[in-house]
Amino acid sequence: MSEINFEALEDRVVIKIVEEEKTTISGIILSKDIKNNTIQGTVVKTGPGKPLENGDTRPMSVHEGDTVMIMKNTGINLTLNEDNVVIVRESEILGIIE
Repeated sequence: MSEINFEALEDRVVIKIVEEEKTTISGIILSKDIKNNTIQGTVVKTGPGKPLENGDTRPMSVHEGDTVMIMKNTGINLTLNEDNVVIVRESEILGIIE
């Protein structure tokens, strides 16, 4: 994937969607129901974090290169540098796949 010329703001995360597999890299077998409702992707950009009321910024829990799972039809789907990506808030990410 080429470098994306896009800056994510606040707690937004840019995720490149990857082909769905029946088994995750760590060996977790995904059921048909889970596969139909979720998608996997690789984090390619993150914002600096969520601004807090006291002026501090809560750091992001996900980082570039992490493989994550999100619900289908979540976020905003875009094409950046010919790659299909989805932009979501960090809270919309279900988890990091290890």
